Amino acid sequence: MCSSDLSKQKPAAKPAPKAAPPAAEYVYRGGNRAGGALTADEQFLAGQPSTNFVLQIMGSDDPARVRSFIARAGVSLRVYRKMNNGKEWYSVVYGNYATRAAAEKAQKNLPPGLASSKPWVRRLDAVQKEIRAARAL
Repeated sequence: MCSSDLSKQKPAAKPAPKAAPPAAEYVYRGGNRAGGALTADEQFLAGQPSTNFVLQIMGSDDPARVRSFIARAGVSLRVYRKMNNGKEWYSVVYGNYATRAAAEKAQKNLPPGLASSKPWVRRLDAVQKEIRAARAL
């Protein structure tokens, strides 16, 4: 290959950008994430029929408390961020049910670690509204 051929070569490809953090990872880092892109959990919740229901397991403004709760839960939970009285707040939800009756049935059959937190049934349109409001900041 002559020197003029070298100048025609394409430069090496740039490294791929880092992948997005796993769902709810931002909870563990702390800090204010007003606005910004939706997490995988928030995308999932936002993409479900607004007439569905979830069980809200807990909420806190303390990311370490949320992280600890999720680690102990032993089941798949979803986290979304909202604003509560001007403070960043993390809500932890479980399940995705087509009817209130199905959600109430699931509520009665939760593992003890979740049942002790006294979860309540929430309609997804309310959750979706909170997700949108937090991103509008």
